[in-house]
Amino acid sequence: MKRNMMRHVCLGTLLAVLPMMSVSTLAQEGGAQPAAPAVADPAAAQPAAADPAAVEKYLASLPEVVATYDGGEVKSAMIVQVITTQKEAMQADGAFTIDVVKGYVHDLAGMMLDQALAVGEAKARGIAPNDDQAAKELAAIKGQHSQEDFAKLLKANGLDSEEMLRQRIAERIMVNDMIKKAAAVTPEEVKKFYDDNPQYFNFLSASHILVRFEKDDEASRTAAKTKIESIQKQLKEGVDFAELAKQHSDCPSKEQGGSLGKFGRGQMVPEFEQALLKLKKDEISGSVETQFGYHLIKSGGEGTQPLTEEEQRRITAFLEQQKAQKTYTELIAKLRTDKNAKILVEAPPPPVMPGAPPAGDAP
Repeated sequence: MKRNMMRHVCLGTLLAVLPMMSVSTLAQEGGAQPAAPAVADPAAAQPAAADPAAVEKYLASLPEVVATYDGGEVKSAMIVQVITTQKEAMQADGAFTIDVVKGYVHDLAGMMLDQALAVGEAKARGIAPNDDQAAKELAAIKGQHSQEDFAKLLKANGLDSEEMLRQRIAERIMVNDMIKKAAAVTPEEVKKFYDDNPQYFNFLSASHILVRFEKDDEASRTAAKTKIESIQKQLKEGVDFAELAKQHSDCPSKEQGGSLGKFGRGQMVPEFEQALLKLKKDEISGSVETQFGYHLIKSGGEGTQPLTEEEQRRITAFLEQQKAQKTYTELIAKLRTDKNAKILVEAPPPPVMPGAPPAGDAP
């Protein structure tokens, strides 16, 4: 069973120093897609049976200290409190098993270790806590919960008081400020990204007239074909393309005379784009069939989005996200080494895929 620890932590940002970063539209364009997960044989890969008594015994047997580093340690009490408080939710998900809970303990110990290392580094670099911002975030959290639910929230995250929560928020802000400073993006980096990635900024433009037909309805297809040919004839006679689009197109773009505006490569269906790329500016295609119907396409030419202030802000935000994640990952790896960090609880063995040879067997 794949572990998803943060699913059972109510305030993930209290334990995770850097919040999860969203992928911007800029990153998605042309980006590699994640590989599909391997699918195991459901008959062969059965999850371990829940055994609450065994889990309770394991939690009670944990050492007082679950991670160490030069100058500090991580204790198990908070981790045990987090898991115990969320026992019912974990049981409902079938996650209250020895292997899963061992994974939670190991991962939480690592996260708390990394948090302590990062906070210590921020203090060493002279990053001051932003108490005003921490107070605002705390007030926002309290405003979303009743007094009773807020108390439960603290307990579920291993926190004994509101002040502990405020302190965790302040520490996270400190670390984020440190990372943001280290991951600052220069105007030169923005310009280089713009120059090196024309695929994000080049655009096509076109107008079209669409005549739809019902799929698998030959009569509808024939009627649409007749109509598109009639429109073609009117175009050859000199009737304005935009006027014909307003009168006959089945696309909402008819309100703009058929204009589709600017768009990047790959945004239109292949048949449409291939036909468009064969046209010179202001040239009109013959009838093009796609899944939407028959099109007449008028090319608006190609161009490049200029590096406006808005584009610079967008690129800067994207690069800051990339640099911040890389900076944080590299910093934690270095701090773990420099501070002789150790996690003192073992992670569970990875699940064995059906048909895999026993560990140690030669291929």
